[in-house]
Amino acid sequence: MMDNREGAHGRIAGLVSLRMTVAMAAVTILGGVLFVLGVLLGSRHEFAERGIDPNAMSVTEQFGSGMMVIDTRKAVGFTVLFVLGVIVAVAVIGRYYSRREVAPLEHAFELQKDFVADASHELKTPLAVIATRIDLIDFRRAHGQPIDGPLDDLRGDVDRMN
Repeated sequence: MMDNREGAHGRIAGLVSLRMTVAMAAVTILGGVLFVLGVLLGSRHEFAERGIDPNAMSVTEQFGSGMMVIDTRKAVGFTVLFVLGVIVAVAVIGRYYSRREVAPLEHAFELQKDFVADASHELKTPLAVIATRIDLIDFRRAHGQPIDGPLDDLRGDVDRMN
């Protein structure tokens, strides 16, 4: 069962993903509109540079007044620019939102590393005491001295740690 924090994180991640999807869709739509306008306006501009009235061309007489001629060199150029622009925009948006989604995980990882370092440090002191008591027991046993006191102290240390 999920607690409230996990549910909230899931909703936040979903909201960030939704924002990223909307932002990428907006970039793609805006890029597509700019692409079409650029090609159309670029072709009209090309006609004007050459002193040609696009409505008075023979193509209009053959195919109707709605027909336009598009400069393919400019169309290819606009297509390349459009694709590159969309790729860059989507990459920037994706990087921003992915970093935003990963930030809580990075923070949790840092907290975990700090906890492990603290736990390791806290365990060293009682382990040092236990190792010292074991050395004392070995020393006393090697010299024929009683070891009941240090053994009782060692058991007390282990009980406290438990």
